[in-house]
Amino acid sequence: NKKAAGGYLDVDMNVDDSGKRFSLEPVENIFWKHPPGGEYEIAVHNAGTKCHPTKWGGKFTDVKRHIPFKVFLNKDGEMKQFS
Repeated sequence: NKKAAGGYLDVDMNVDDSGKRFSLEPVENIFWKHPPGGEYEIAVHNAGTKCHPTKWGGKFTDVKRHIPFKVFLNKDGEMKQFS
């Protein structure tokens, strides 16, 4: 769901295996103009790991490999990073 609780997912990378919606360093972006009040939990769910024996220079062949990620939270102009 690209819209929920007043938020909007405006960048959704790697839906495809190639083209402008694919990257070896993908990003996602979710924003709220006016987020609802309350306490939030940030979680990352890897919906699928791309792998192929020869694509991408053979770098991504193991579907069970560790996938590093960073989460950036910009709240009132203050940026925080989580990983």
